[in-house]
Amino acid sequence: MPPDQRLSWYVEVLPFIEQDTLYRRIDRQAGWDAAVNAPAVQTPLRILRCPDWDREAPPAPAYLTPYLGVAGLGPNAADLALRDPRAGVFGHDRRTALAAIRDGASNTLLIMESARENGEKVGLDEW
Repeated sequence: MPPDQRLSWYVEVLPFIEQDTLYRRIDRQAGWDAAVNAPAVQTPLRILRCPDWDREAPPAPAYLTPYLGVAGLGPNAADLALRDPRAGVFGHDRRTALAAIRDGASNTLLIMESARENGEKVGLDEW
């Protein structure tokens, strides 16, 4: 599956944020934009909602989120090799074990909040 259609880290976190039912509704063999995943993708999750967005105009759809997994530095960050010094924790074809975080997990940014307009896909549809 092309990287821009893959499911995001949100899917793997769902059982740990009391969303196991939603997790089971997601077809992990299909992309985030597949019709079979549309009901799950468009399910609002309060825990992934930025409280400030409700004050913005126009309001964002309730299923979007500003919380992103950090892929690293640069426009090709998601494609960097694990050993690249610019690589973040998340990437298209890399898995990062805690032991691979050389400066320690307490010194590493895993997730960050971004501005609303950060590309084609924002939020749960970025799975």
